[in-house]
Amino acid sequence: PAAWICSRVGRTTWVVVTYSCPCVSVSAATTVRLEGIASQPPERSSTRTAGPGTGSHADESCVMTANDVQKVGLKEGDTMTLDQALHILLIYSANDVANLIAVNVAGSVEGFADMMNAKANALGATNSHFTNPSGLQDDEHYTTPYDMYLIFNEAINYGKFIEIIGMSEYSTMYHDASGAEKSFECATTNRYLKGQYNAPRAVTVIGGKTGSTAAAGSCLTLLSKDSSDNSFVSVVMKADNVDVLYGKTNKLLEMLQ
Repeated sequence: PAAWICSRVGRTTWVVVTYSCPCVSVSAATTVRLEGIASQPPERSSTRTAGPGTGSHADESCVMTANDVQKVGLKEGDTMTLDQALHILLIYSANDVANLIAVNVAGSVEGFADMMNAKANALGATNSHFTNPSGLQDDEHYTTPYDMYLIFNEAINYGKFIEIIGMSEYSTMYHDASGAEKSFECATTNRYLKGQYNAPRAVTVIGGKTGSTAAAGSCLTLLSKDSSDNSFVSVVMKADNVDVLYGKTNKLLEMLQ
C-alpha cells in the first residue's frame, strides 16, 4: 500500500501511516543549503545564465551514464552556480546535479550524506538514513513519510525553496570545462503544475517534490493551501504508479475542503 500523511503547517498532524521505505531524499539535501539565499518573487518559469568558470564544478562523481537515471548529462569540468543547480534539482530531479551540489558543498557525496543525516536528526527525523543526495537506490538509504514531512516543513521556511518548487519550467546556460556555453531547458516533474492532474476544488497547489525509483515507487511531497489560505503538507510514498500517486494525494487534499 502507499504510505501517506497530511499535516497542517505549524499544527498537529491529522493522519499518519508510516511505511519505512527507500525514497528520494532531495528535500533533505536542500534543507542544509538554503540558508542565506535571497528570496525572490514567485515565478512559474525562469531563464538564468552563469559566467564561465563561476560556480560549482562537476567532478567524476557527477557523470552519470545510465539510461534510466534522470540527469542533465554533466561532464567533468562543467560549471554552474548553486542557484542554477538548485533550480534544476528541484524542478527536474536531476541526479547528477544533486551530486554536483554535494561535492561542492561538502567535498564529497559521502560527506554531504553525513550532513544530511545530521540535519535530519536535528529535525527529529530519526527513522531516516541517507547515503547519497539524489535518492537513488541503496539498501542503507531510507526514510518515512513523517520524517519527510519534518524535512520538507523545515525547507518551506525559506522563500527561495517555495519559489523554485512552484515553477513549471526553467531554462539556463552553464559552461563546460573549456568555457563554452551549454544550454539546458526542463519542465517540472510535478504533474499538478503541468496541468495533467487537477487538485480538488478550493485547494491551491503551491509546489512540491516528486521522486521515483523501482524500490520506492512513485512519491510526492506537496505544499498546498485551502480556501482560508491555510498551508498544508501532504506526503505520499510507494504508490504503484503516477495515477495512484496523484489519486492518493487528491484523497488527502479533499480533507482540506
